[in-house]
Amino acid sequence: MASDLLSSLVIGSPTWSLANSLAIISLVLAGIALGLGRAFSSRKLWAWGAEELGQAVINVALLAALIGLAGAASLMVSETLPAQMYVSCASGMPADAHAALNLTSCALSNASNISQRAGAALLSQSYKLGLLSSLSMNLNVVSAQPYQALAWPAKTYSEWAQGLGGMEALIEADRQFLAMMANMGFMLFLPAGLLLRLFFLTRKLGGVLMGGAIAFYLVYPLALATLMLYGPLEPAGAGALSALDANERALAVLPSSLDWDQPGVISAMMKSLDGQDLAANSAGVYGPMASLQGALMLYAVVYPLIALIVSLAAGAGLAGALGAELRLDLMEMA
Repeated sequence: MASDLLSSLVIGSPTWSLANSLAIISLVLAGIALGLGRAFSSRKLWAWGAEELGQAVINVALLAALIGLAGAASLMVSETLPAQMYVSCASGMPADAHAALNLTSCALSNASNISQRAGAALLSQSYKLGLLSSLSMNLNVVSAQPYQALAWPAKTYSEWAQGLGGMEALIEADRQFLAMMANMGFMLFLPAGLLLRLFFLTRKLGGVLMGGAIAFYLVYPLALATLMLYGPLEPAGAGALSALDANERALAVLPSSLDWDQPGVISAMMKSLDGQDLAANSAGVYGPMASLQGALMLYAVVYPLIALIVSLAAGAGLAGALGAELRLDLMEMA
């Protein structure tokens, strides 16, 4: 995978072709400035040419360093997990995406799938519990609603499903952001940064673009992958889905549809529920669902926020370094 990245960034790629052309132009201009500085005995012009020559050499070296960083990021993940664990599910990522991008995409997709399964089960059981809670029996002069207490878990399940949908949307937004950076963001901002960095008037802006491209292509997914690698989602998801399955089995005696015109259909259904501790099964979902919601909150909000802060700090540091002048103080040299 590092070799694919090497090929995409160096051999015949638009990024490398542009950087190569600009580097040649900058070398020529720097050489002209050096020659004119010597010819006219202008230390200022000669010093400026020397500064620009150094910057051109640095620009060429930056791509090689970037390739090494991407290869190191892939190696760190590859050494931790087998490749088949984070490549087969990384839909939307380009073929040359590094391992940290693929692993993060897979982790987010897995979190979204768990949220979908739990949300679907919650909606189904909310309907069934709500149906039961609304049923009433009339025995001569006495009327009763034996399952009225189930109205509360029915409402709670519906609210949980709605909350899971919101977290799922945040997770999908983060996954789409990673895919955007992998597919076009890096290849858009890095060449633009290289172009702007070659000219002293726009060098700082070029450093900002390059620093941002590197931070969100390498640092952000690597930070997310590190956080999610040992996250609590898998055990929390397994516990919540197991509790929902147990509750579903207790409600499985309910018919898929009710013929309300058929005499005795309600009493027959209630009789079939005899012995099913619906309240206990419904309450048994609360603890596991709290764990799942907490884990999804980490994946949807907390982990991306931490990774964003780390990436912004790294990007700011890179922007300052990449946009800085060499400051060789050549004007002071004899």
